Amino acid sequence: MGIIEKIFLVLALLIVLEGTKLSENKVLSELHKYQDRTNGGFSNEIDETATIQGTFGAVILSTLYGFRDENLAEGVTHFVEQCANSDFGYGSNPKQASELESTFYSTWIYRLLGTLPDTQLVSNYILSLLDRETMLFAPKKGGRPSVHSTTLAFQTLDLIGESWESVLPENTAEVLKTKIKKGMVVSDTEAYFNFGSSNIVYDNYHGIVLAKYLKIELGPIKPWVNFIKNMQAFDGKNDGSFYDDITKEYSGIESTTFSLISLKLLAEIHSIENSKTEIPNFFKLIDKEELKNFLTSKEENLWVVSRAHFGLALIEEIFEFVETFVEWETINGDKPKELIEGTDLRLVFTAKTFSSLRHGGLDIKSKILFKAENKETFEALKPISYTFDQERRQYISEKVIQTNNKVGKVLVETKGEMNIVGLGKVSFIKETQNSIGYKIDIIPSASVAGTEIELGGTASIGTTFDFIVKLSSLNDQNPRILSGDFDVSMTIFDSSLFVVDHQVLECRDNKDEIKFNYVLSNTDLPSGTLFFRFEVGNEKVEIHTSKSIHYNVDIPMISSNIEFKNFKQNEKINYKIGDKVEISLQSGSIPDLITPIFYKSKNSKVTEFKRVDGTKIPNGNWNFFMEVTTPSGEVVKTVESELGETENGMLIISFNYEIAPILNNLGTNIVNFYYLTATGQSIPLTNLENRFKEESEEETEEQEEEEEANEDFSQLSFNVDHNLQMTEVSNYPNEDDFFYGNKIVYVFKVLDTISEKLISQEEENTESDFGIYLELLHKESAEEESEFISVSELAKVSKDTFMIKWTINPNAIKGEGKIRIIGKRGSETRINILQEQKEGEESKYCVYDIAIGGEINVNHELYQTLTKYSSKTVFFIEFELQCKQKTLEGAKLYSTLKYVGDNKDKSQVIDDNLYVNHHDKKYQVTFVDKHENVKPGKYEMVFYRDIDQQRAARNGWDTVEPLFSVEIPHPKLKPIQSSISGQFILIALLGAIFVWISMKTYQIEKMPSNN
Repeated sequence: MGIIEKIFLVLALLIVLEGTKLSENKVLSELHKYQDRTNGGFSNEIDETATIQGTFGAVILSTLYGFRDENLAEGVTHFVEQCANSDFGYGSNPKQASELESTFYSTWIYRLLGTLPDTQLVSNYILSLLDRETMLFAPKKGGRPSVHSTTLAFQTLDLIGESWESVLPENTAEVLKTKIKKGMVVSDTEAYFNFGSSNIVYDNYHGIVLAKYLKIELGPIKPWVNFIKNMQAFDGKNDGSFYDDITKEYSGIESTTFSLISLKLLAEIHSIENSKTEIPNFFKLIDKEELKNFLTSKEENLWVVSRAHFGLALIEEIFEFVETFVEWETINGDKPKELIEGTDLRLVFTAKTFSSLRHGGLDIKSKILFKAENKETFEALKPISYTFDQERRQYISEKVIQTNNKVGKVLVETKGEMNIVGLGKVSFIKETQNSIGYKIDIIPSASVAGTEIELGGTASIGTTFDFIVKLSSLNDQNPRILSGDFDVSMTIFDSSLFVVDHQVLECRDNKDEIKFNYVLSNTDLPSGTLFFRFEVGNEKVEIHTSKSIHYNVDIPMISSNIEFKNFKQNEKINYKIGDKVEISLQSGSIPDLITPIFYKSKNSKVTEFKRVDGTKIPNGNWNFFMEVTTPSGEVVKTVESELGETENGMLIISFNYEIAPILNNLGTNIVNFYYLTATGQSIPLTNLENRFKEESEEETEEQEEEEEANEDFSQLSFNVDHNLQMTEVSNYPNEDDFFYGNKIVYVFKVLDTISEKLISQEEENTESDFGIYLELLHKESAEEESEFISVSELAKVSKDTFMIKWTINPNAIKGEGKIRIIGKRGSETRINILQEQKEGEESKYCVYDIAIGGEINVNHELYQTLTKYSSKTVFFIEFELQCKQKTLEGAKLYSTLKYVGDNKDKSQVIDDNLYVNHHDKKYQVTFVDKHENVKPGKYEMVFYRDIDQQRAARNGWDTVEPLFSVEIPHPKLKPIQSSISGQFILIALLGAIFVWISMKTYQIEKMPSNN
């Protein structure tokens, strides 16, 4: 494999962005697509000619994000070498004449790759462009000398390490200074360079570059900075970018990049002129947030993206697009969950820009600060240097960090830096804080009524918990750390993370085992997990050692005193659309399954506890929810609770929501309540009144009749009254539109006449059967009362307008039937809709008599094996279904293969359930078996509709009427010939991969059509 192919392969495999902001940019995610396989160069647009400009863009991006490798460097070098010309300059691509700009970027590419071209030859080319009368340089041979080209000449000489003073004539500085100063436009408030071009920002940039080289004094720096600052655009188009001219009509990436470089150069000039070592940051004076938004826009031009990310590097925001991690690992390479005193550790730094590649071009150093548990301040440990591990693509600390006798807080300040040619130093600082603690082991014991409960098991009221806490150093074989400058605490949380109990043991003079005891006596605990958290530390170093264990509490939770606002007890609850549902209740537990204990408001029982580091322990809160469902159990709405309290401090739970005009809400709604733990476990609240009702004595006949009238007493429910009617019908079919292949369209709105509101639908959810449907109904006989539904088509909704588009496919049963438009609310509830009512007409439901017409025509092609060249026999049939020249799609079919022989009445079923594939408007079926199992003779492939099989099963029919059949005359197989005859089938003709594989494998041939 050649070097260019290797580069392309590396880029194609590795440059896949994931998990960072970089994934939003197509250029960065598909950089390999911009590369020319033949020469290694990159183009600005995919499939265009590679150029020096595009190649520079790829190299600067690979440098910024650290994914450059030797293959990329070698391939790019190969391309740049091809762009070199006999005059020692470089063209924009291998077929172009030399020009100064391409020579500048070629030289910059070399420097970024860590190499140099022949400096003498490049210097000679640059000197060949000098106009010795004006001391300006031309952009190419025969070109017009300009300040802009002169800047490129100075910068190229700088890149190859040549001093312009030693290369150019002695009077160069004097002549150029005069010209540059003439371009200075200075006022008290603003200052800039203007050399007569239409792009003032471009002129200003070149003037500032040359002013730095020629050491031209600019005077007060503030007006120069003000000019650039005031050119930032906030016009609603490219907010954050910079205009290119004082007319402020256009802004873009070039003017923005030149403005940012100009600000950086002004800071450097200001520092030099004032003999300051620290360079000011003028980027603080511009709107960096808007600028970042502009620079990270989703461009697809490689040059534009490279300039944008160069700009991000200038303002030192490039590392916002790099995920950085500072991690600890043992000398064996393990990643410890906690840092334990006595462990020998290393620091590992990772900079992730791509899912498969990590940044490898950084200089990383860390400073470690340690604060012991008996100290007030941090002490600095030795600085840490890193070595980049090429195999792991991570930075590994060179020194082992020993933690013997170090217990407390550790702070790692990591500085990453890139020094990029033509850009300078770009750096970031990342702080990571950890704690070095003791090895902690918890020995638990729990029992109730003499029965032991294992860790994680279920506890009940009266359970006694005992815990022994053992602390040790990792290297200490005898875990007997009993005392020190620390406290040990045990905090118990219920399943809502509310603090149940908190105990602290001071260990400064402790000589005994560290023990804790707790008896579960709280009868108003919610069900779920009971957490026990043990922490070690003090107020100086916070918490450095911790561990959590848990048991479970299973206490039945109840709801009681449920009230619907504005409704009396036992009153039937009816709402309409637009009404507000307001429900309040109390919740509690029932530990003995007899006596309920209602919960108090947490506000009435909050005790403020503090952790061993002195910080307050936050309390979790209860989360209750009301779930509204259909009678068949589909969730309509979930409402979060609002918590309050009574005058005596008891918990009151309220649920409120307004009934929106959507189909989901209509009809009977079942109400259930549940409690959600902090870990996401749902615990239902049993309706206390219903529970006692179910356990009471047998009901009287009158009570039973009343409950039957009110449906299921054990379910809390309410009804949303409705009367739906079609309105504003803007499209509907005619009687003669119902034939196979034709598209039927209904467009309408639905009005609830009770609330006088238009109905909408919250979302399309075919799995839950919510929505308005078109149904095609049939009666199999005049005597049959129920109707068979052969088609059910969901309407799409936009705001309050419903649209049903149904193309009549072969699944529809031919003949007389009915179209019904109806609402579905779950799998069982149907909501009738009235037709749009005209004055003087009776109200009618949306049910229309129709007749499905049209003949289904079949056009098929038969392919089969005719020789013994392959090991198996194949029958393959591909067909189209049409009606009135309209292709029929979506038919749900299956087929049966029969051996007919000479007597069709005595046919033998070979396979009775062959899958019929539907692809690209065509249907296919394949049968494959060994030659010896498929004897010569006449076969028949019979096709059936799934809907007809359903009808037969529903009515108890013995036979199913086929849709059509295809005869297959299968001759005796020909022997293998030295040259295979027959017509082989192209992939495109079949349209399905599995079919093509069968044909190529079993050498099947097309048979004459019998259509």
